[in-house]
Amino acid sequence: MSQDTSVKLVGVGTSGAISFDPPSIQLPTVLVNSRMAISFHILNSSDCDLIYHLHVNRRRDVAASQSTTNPQQGDDLTCHFISFSKPSGTLGARSQQSVELMFQANVAGIFAYKISCAVSSAEPSQHAAAAAAGTCFHMDVDASASFPSLVIEDLRVLRTPTSTAWTQFQVPALNAFLAAPLTQHEVDFNAESSPDMTTLSSFHMQFTPATEGTPSQVAYVQLRNPGSLVVAYRIYYPSETDVELEPWADRGEPTANELRQNTIVDSKLFTISPRSVSSPLLFVPSDVCVLHPVQVGQSMRSTYPLAKPCTQQIPVFNCGDQPLQVDIDDSSWSVLNARQYNFPILECRTSRVVVPAHATAFIDVDFCPLQDITYTSELRLYATALHSEDTYEQSTTILVVARGYTAPLTFPHMHLTATTGGPPSTSQLLAHSSSSSAALLSHDRVDFGLVCLYSYGRVYLGSRASAGRVQEGAMYAEPGPATAAPACPHQDRRAPPH
Repeated sequence: MSQDTSVKLVGVGTSGAISFDPPSIQLPTVLVNSRMAISFHILNSSDCDLIYHLHVNRRRDVAASQSTTNPQQGDDLTCHFISFSKPSGTLGARSQQSVELMFQANVAGIFAYKISCAVSSAEPSQHAAAAAAGTCFHMDVDASASFPSLVIEDLRVLRTPTSTAWTQFQVPALNAFLAAPLTQHEVDFNAESSPDMTTLSSFHMQFTPATEGTPSQVAYVQLRNPGSLVVAYRIYYPSETDVELEPWADRGEPTANELRQNTIVDSKLFTISPRSVSSPLLFVPSDVCVLHPVQVGQSMRSTYPLAKPCTQQIPVFNCGDQPLQVDIDDSSWSVLNARQYNFPILECRTSRVVVPAHATAFIDVDFCPLQDITYTSELRLYATALHSEDTYEQSTTILVVARGYTAPLTFPHMHLTATTGGPPSTSQLLAHSSSSSAALLSHDRVDFGLVCLYSYGRVYLGSRASAGRVQEGAMYAEPGPATAAPACPHQDRRAPPH
């Protein structure tokens, strides 16, 4: 006897067996060569044991402009910045595994990773291929590494020009030093418990000399932290043992005669004005004066005022209570100009200047380069007291650095590029019959030459009407600055000639 019986089998199918908790991680910015660790979980929601392998790949959804790393730094090298406590293992059914993720970068930059998990495969090449193809479960990790950064954003000193104050306090050199990456010596210095402060780099901050009794000079410095790390800074001032007065500056105890004079002065028996005075004192903010760069051929010598080179000025100060006279010796500039076939590359327009007490004077300088190079020459200053009873004399030398440059795309270069190849082989303009063509321009390019800033250059375009025909025309310009090259009039109507 046989009997057929139907048995109903019910099974549970699962999908998405592997998942990450959390699905994305945002690591805080860490110091270069320091380690950051964070834990995450791998969840197995299936009913069987799984073998897993973790792989690291760079994410492509982050723009390259956001990364500050070297472009030559390969993905394989940056992927080594990420490591795991358990990169592979076995996950039990309906279980989870805690994994510690560690990030340590040896370069500064922003990094975006995709952590992929491959399961049920024993071939590592297949894991990497599956992770690259995006078929594995993944988790996004954003990390960044940086150095402590601090810059001087602004510096102001009362009664002192800002450009002069930046030169006296060496702000450009100080900012360049602060922006440079940490050296190995600085890393070791920060790791010491009691470092030697004498090994730190020092910068000479020079205040403007002043006479006794003048108000104190106050410098206001604004600091900014452009990075992502908290910066702790400290300024070390010299101690009393480091500052020693010269013997001539130590007055010592007053004598009996000085005490008697002080008693007479305190009794106000006499009125003396002025109570104190100082000799004139020439002060130059820096021994090196860097002129503003001038474009080669932009400011050629000519009789037209608009073509005259831009006059630049070198400031000199008189910090004393008496006026002084400064004579300028530019003989070294004559040697430089003689080497350029007597063309006045550098020319000093001021031969002598009188600087009043506590005042500023300027030396006018013209710079007109002929080559795309940097010119250097010395300028000697001789300062003497304006009054014959004073015996003050001082001389100083200023190194003047001036650079001529060539713009990457000047109009002659553009014109040469457009004309060396000759006209095109085929016409680029639409063909118009004589009956439908109202007007044609004889040139497709208008050369204004070199036009000085805030000046005008005019080019006149003319058209000739044919007999028995009225011409109407309008001029249109390509999109660009509205005031760059306006045409006037924009449209016109011309009657036929009689």
